[in-house]
Amino acid sequence: MRIELIDFGFKIKKNELIETTNLSIDSGIYGLFGANGTGKSLLLKAISGDIVSTFGYVKVDNELVYENTSKMLKVLYLNEQFILLRQVFDNPMKYYENISKYIKEFDVDLAIKYLNDFEVPLKQSIDKMSLGQKACVIGVIGLATKREIILLDGIYHGMDYHVRKKYNQLLLTKKDDGGIIIVSTELKKEISVIIDYELNIKDKKIELKKFEGEE
Repeated sequence: MRIELIDFGFKIKKNELIETTNLSIDSGIYGLFGANGTGKSLLLKAISGDIVSTFGYVKVDNELVYENTSKMLKVLYLNEQFILLRQVFDNPMKYYENISKYIKEFDVDLAIKYLNDFEVPLKQSIDKMSLGQKACVIGVIGLATKREIILLDGIYHGMDYHVRKKYNQLLLTKKDDGGIIIVSTELKKEISVIIDYELNIKDKKIELKKFEGEE
């Protein structure tokens, strides 16, 4: 499995956000770091095929991902807005059953097991849950879905420390699947125990390097 950014870059209006970049991302767990507004979410959405970059393009296994259904179905992009407005009145069990209709690789039984581990009430409507419980409902989708590329964009927001720690331990077990996991977060120290590489966006440049511990 490989993601390639080829002459990739982003500009919003007249503001160049990410300069032209060429790099390859292979199997492993990556931390994505950068200040707010540097383009982390744009990068992940471009990898998922949800949006197109201003310059260049993204390939997944040698094929363009944008508007390429077969490649987009290899990618799961999750952020804290993953729950649609009409779904907030569902409980997690109903919500997961609906998700399984369009994410075929999603294992409902495994997701429910993980929610039990996180002590999230299964029969309570999502709109009545705490921010941390909602974060678990969304985050578990990434753990229980067997797609080759998993992109997690700020999904720790609201989770308590002990929950984040348990989530990271479970995320590490997915490494054996041989895919690519990219985690965008400000919690570099906490995910340092699971990542192999880091992607840093700074001064409009994307830098990829092997993770050798927090500086």
